[in-house]
Amino acid sequence: LTVFGRSDTMFISGGENIYPEEIERALYLQEGVVETVVVPVPHLEYGFRPCAFVRVADSVDFNAESIRDRLREHLPGFKLPDRVFAWPSAVESAGFKPDRTSLRVLAERLCAQNH
Repeated sequence: LTVFGRSDTMFISGGENIYPEEIERALYLQEGVVETVVVPVPHLEYGFRPCAFVRVADSVDFNAESIRDRLREHLPGFKLPDRVFAWPSAVESAGFKPDRTSLRVLAERLCAQNH
């Protein structure tokens, strides 16, 4: 039995089941990543696509393309986040789980601005 993630966070992208926790585990393998949340963002062709918010250690420079490139070593292409955003400063996370719903709304807004 293999558990990839919670069924209530799973979403479908192009007919494939995507578990955000699986992508988050791959992100945590990268040096300097201290917090991450993956959320689904609506997509015209695929239904939904993953987008990630990543907080890195103070000693590490945030580079979204580098993060995506390194993820290719751990995930198939359809699970790669379309966008990787720096952790929003407004999100409190000291000991509490980040609010996935508010991050999803923020990701939708950020993705809409760039299209």
